[in-house]
Formats: sequence, structure tokens, C-alpha cells
Amino acid sequence: MTLNTKVRISTIYPAIIFATPVIAQFGQFWLPETPIMGAQPLSVAVQLSMFTFAALAWFRYRSDMQWSPVGRSFWIALIATWIALMGLSIWHGDLFLISSVVVPAIFVMLLLKRPNMADVRLAADVYAWMIVLAAVIAQILDALGIKNLHYEGWNRSWIRIWDAFPFLFEIIDYGRRWEGPFGSVNFAGPIGAFLVVYGLMRRRLTGSLLVASGLVFLFVSDSRSAWFSAVVASIMFLAMLFIYRWNRVRLGRVIGFSALATTTVFILVLAVDRAPAARGLFWEAYLRQWLDYPLIGLGGRGIALLLEQNVLPQTATHGHNILIDPLLRYGILGTLAVASVISLCLLLCVKAPKRVKPEVVALASLFLITGIAEDLVSWTYLSISIVPLMLLGMLADRDGAIDMRRAA
Repeated sequence: MTLNTKVRISTIYPAIIFATPVIAQFGQFWLPETPIMGAQPLSVAVQLSMFTFAALAWFRYRSDMQWSPVGRSFWIALIATWIALMGLSIWHGDLFLISSVVVPAIFVMLLLKRPNMADVRLAADVYAWMIVLAAVIAQILDALGIKNLHYEGWNRSWIRIWDAFPFLFEIIDYGRRWEGPFGSVNFAGPIGAFLVVYGLMRRRLTGSLLVASGLVFLFVSDSRSAWFSAVVASIMFLAMLFIYRWNRVRLGRVIGFSALATTTVFILVLAVDRAPAARGLFWEAYLRQWLDYPLIGLGGRGIALLLEQNVLPQTATHGHNILIDPLLRYGILGTLAVASVISLCLLLCVKAPKRVKPEVVALASLFLITGIAEDLVSWTYLSISIVPLMLLGMLADRDGAIDMRRAA
């Protein structure tokens, strides 16, 4: 094997990292509880194996760029957040999987060797298409009766459309909310929203197929908050195109501010909603209990105990907000760590050069609006939901980054 071949093989290390949580999630779907490696499930074995391959490729990787000070701080903040939340989890006696140890190692790898932009684009494509492939395979397995998918309740959008157009019953009856191989409709919907936004970024045939796939995910999962995040992020992408590429600054600003105003209304509606499964009810319950455990929270075991005692609503197994959930779970200390990552993410967006501003603003909008109604990111594990944030950090950090080829 020649040196050039080795170098080309090493360039897939970011793609291996991005593909890891998707393959691990499919492993969790396929064999959720069967021990494969000691007492660890298949998903853990997949993460550890994929990390090994990524590490081998990383050792041979040649990086042409270094992170800017803000970009470096972003990855350091992710590492610090993992340390803080893992420490608090151990303090609270929460159980954790051994695969959690790969997270800081991966962040350190990315910190020390920044992926080149072509390799980042490849990794993002691999991540998006692996998601689509996992969903298709899961659907085929379900159709063949090999592995049944789980569905959650009736699909409200499906019912409304079919009732409006009865001829559709000749094709298929009412459907239920689809979670695919992703564990919950709360994950499947936002994953579809990402595919829509990323498809807009890619454009052409690849982009069109990803947008279409994302729209299917959104429809069958019937996640209203995911629909909203996809629409607003797409509008923000359009607004940035008007401002930075099409020289229609005033129109772009009007579109952008309209999206922000709509988001404000969305937050207020969620906050005042008092339906049994409403976000506002969950937020209020979590914040009320947090006042009793302000500094370090009470961990996952403490939240489970409150659920058993009916102190929290029975369906409030998590806080349904990217900051409210860690407040009760990890206290103000853990929440400040999460907030530091979000703040640096926003700073990267502000400092991003014009040529990537539409993409990074769209991804940031998607991440933040999804975080209003859901707390999908597991900061101590390499989950599917953290990859878009990692992609955002890689794409946005151009201002102040050092090109080592020019420096040499």
C-alpha cells in the first residue's frame, strides 16, 4: 500500500465518527437488550469498534487547518461538559454505558486534528445517507416480519388529510406515528427536519432526495415541533441567501425577523399550554423541583423517584427542553456547562464568513428550535442528535482559522 493510498484512507476518519451513532442506533433497534460484549449490548460494541477504526485513521490523518480560538474553545467546552455531566452522573449514582468513554476521546481527536473541509462534507453526506439507509432497512425488516417497528399513537396529520380526501383510503388506511429504528417519534421527527435542512444545503439531485426523505420522516412521525423547526430553519436559510449571496439585504432581514417573531410566538404557546402532555406543564414541574436541588440537581435516579412518587407528570421522564432538563438532572453547574457550548455555537455563527453563513445559521436555527421543545442531545454519549452540532462547529469555524499550508 503506497503512502498516498494510506493518506486517502485516513481521510474517512470524520465520516467514521459521523456514521458511528447511526450504526449504533440501528444495533440498538436490532438487538436492544441482548448482551454481546460482556453485559454490554450490540450498540456499545459497535461504538467501541467504530471508534477503534476512527482512531487508526486519525493517526495517519493530515490536517491542513487549525481551529481558530473560538473553534478551539467550542471543542474544549464539549470536553468540559462531558467531564462535568459524567462527574455529576456518577455522584448521583446513575448508571452509564462503557461507550460513553469514546465521547471525550473523539472530541480530543477533532480538537488536535481539524478535519479538512472536503472530508467534513463527505462525513455529513455519509451521516445523512446512513440515516436514510437505516430507516429503509428497518422498514423492509418490518414488512418481512423479521423485526417489528414500534408505533406511537395515531398520526394526527395523516387522519386530517385522509378525512379531507377519502379516496386515499383506497391506497392505505390511517397510519400511526412512526419512530423507525430511532427509538421514539421525538427523535425521528427532528432527524427528518435535519434531512430537510441539510438537503437544502446540498441542492441538486442529492439535496432533493434528502429533502424528500426528510419530509417523509416528518409526516410519518407526526412531530409538530419538528415540523416547526424544519420550516423556520429553512426560512432562515432562505433569509441568509438573500442577505449574503443574492444582495437583497432588506428582504432577507424581513424574512429573518419574521421567522424570529414566529419562533417567539411558538415558545409562548408552548409555555402557556396546560394539556396533560404539554411542554409548559413539564417545564413548570421541572423548574419547581429544581428549586429544591439548585446546585447539582438530582440525576436520572432522582427524576425516576419523583415519577414514582407522582411528583412529576407520569410522562415527564425528561424535561423536553435543552436547558430545563439539565437544570433538574445536573443543577446549575451542569446547565452552565451546556450553556457554554450553546453560547460558543452562537459565537461561531456570528463569526462565520459570508460564504457559509446560510448553512451555519440554518443548522443553528434547527438545533436551537428543536432544543426548545426537546432535549435530544445526550452530552455524555455519541448520539445521532449531537452530530448536527458537531457539523455546525466544523462548518462555521473559518474566521481566524489557520491554514497550515500557507503558514509553512
